[in-house]
Amino acid sequence: MYNQIQVMRYMGNKVHLLDFIIPELLQRSDEGDVICDLMAGTNSIGYALKHRNRIISNDIQEYSKVIADAIIYNHGTNIDSSIAKADLSKFYKLNISEGEYKFFSENYSDKY
Repeated sequence: MYNQIQVMRYMGNKVHLLDFIIPELLQRSDEGDVICDLMAGTNSIGYALKHRNRIISNDIQEYSKVIADAIIYNHGTNIDSSIAKADLSKFYKLNISEGEYKFFSENYSDKY
């Protein structure tokens, strides 16, 4: 019915509310209408409707813009988790073996 993706686990993520939110938006809008996703966060709503509607993603957090650029404003490409996993596996293995990529864990772990 619509695209679903879980970008990251995040407090307030709307991915579990899609089955409630998206049917309402489909009923109240026409194909091609603009949908403005305020407090977009991980952009699950915008991603779900990107092939049907023009999406305006808004959030105060910079990470949300990065995610929107990757999954919404990428000219119609859907992200397949198996392809993403294959693309990222060498970096994951490098991180595990050498601990090279530690920025996120050093700066953001244990914050909740």
